[in-house]
Amino acid sequence: MDISRLGERIGDYPAGGIGALLGQFLRRFVIGLFVLGVVVSLADGDKPAFSTVLPRAILVLAPLFGLHFAWRAITARLGVNRYRLHENGVCATNLFAQPRDVITWDEVAGVREMSGQSILYNFYRLELHRHGSAPMAIITAGFKRTTVEAVLERLQKAGERR
Repeated sequence: MDISRLGERIGDYPAGGIGALLGQFLRRFVIGLFVLGVVVSLADGDKPAFSTVLPRAILVLAPLFGLHFAWRAITARLGVNRYRLHENGVCATNLFAQPRDVITWDEVAGVREMSGQSILYNFYRLELHRHGSAPMAIITAGFKRTTVEAVLERLQKAGERR
């Protein structure tokens, strides 16, 4: 894959996928269970819940949030699972920070956008269809669609230049 034809890098965004969606689902599910457990323990008036249950909940929830933020920082620094937006296209990297898929704006024949949102998971999927080849899917997990907006904006600017 030749990324030299993409030009100057403009942005760097986290990639999603099944692993990211399952991780998001699991993290929110565990947090919900612990919050529910804390509420039930506080409602039970026999034991002092603030001295027994709350510290245990904090001991479990703090590492979950810490691992989440540490993973985000490490993957961003190493370039793991990222979408790199360039002047003339977009490049997706894999777990080893090597290019997994590359597409230029000239190759794009069509765009299809999809999203799924619930309490436990949120994702945005943008498919960039190519002429005679498999589409490139840009999947991001989370509430914000900054990656999708940036790609669509660059694609629109490239269309105006043609």
